[in-house]
Amino acid sequence: MRSKNRYYLLTRTWELGIVNTMDGFEQVAKLSDFRSAKSIEARSQGVKLALFQIESHIFAAENNCPHQHFEVLHQGLIEGKTITCPMHGRTFDLETGQCQNGAGKLKLFEVKVVDEEVWIKKPEAMQRFALFDK
Repeated sequence: MRSKNRYYLLTRTWELGIVNTMDGFEQVAKLSDFRSAKSIEARSQGVKLALFQIESHIFAAENNCPHQHFEVLHQGLIEGKTITCPMHGRTFDLETGQCQNGAGKLKLFEVKVVDEEVWIKKPEAMQRFALFDK
């Protein structure tokens, strides 16, 4: 059985209690959350996200490897602008989502950083739900 603290030094989970939105984007983290890790797991209205800080850029992907659908990408190995899934070694380009050693593609999200806050473009399903709230 895995310890919940085993990966704590590598990754952190961050979840908002209050949802902040702007122009189709939603705040999912703060830059300060990356101080102890280069990747974190975040959640946005039920969607699990993997956020990666590479140099001064933040990349966001669904935290679900398209190969076997394990939600562990935030624990993967970062090399350059790629992430390697820790379960079966599939490597994905964080700029395109393309798998470099097999089939499949990551679902990526547009990212904005505003005043030290990390915002992602809401997934299409989340935008549809927002329309019903009006």
